Amino acid sequence: MKIRTVSELSTVLRGDLAWRRKELVTYRGLVCGAEAAKKQALLRGAVAVLYAHWEGFVKAACQGYVAFVRQQRLNLCDLSNNFLALVARSHLHSLNESKKVLLHISFVEWFLGEWVSRARMPREFVVSVFIS
Repeated sequence: MKIRTVSELSTVLRGDLAWRRKELVTYRGLVCGAEAAKKQALLRGAVAVLYAHWEGFVKAACQGYVAFVRQQRLNLCDLSNNFLALVARSHLHSLNESKKVLLHISFVEWFLGEWVSRARMPREFVVSVFIS
């Protein structure tokens, strides 16, 4: 997904939110128009759908924002810590399992060497939503 401007990001987010909102309004109509015996079951189902839409929208919004930042072609030094961690993640995975100092040194050299270079953000980015 290529999102070059804030306007494009806004359009993507509005589109994603629109179909979710439409579906939730349909559920509200079903719950309000249901017989008393079915209303409780429909309401529980609607709450589950509401949560699923909230989680889905948060993921879509995060992925859209990451795509927007990627298209800005910023240098590493211009990124916030969250995006620096995202860029460095693939390098950090190999360091996590190794106790070799040479790998750690090569990571630091890579990081410092790339500091004023354009950040290469991953194309595939999966957002996990956790509630604690």
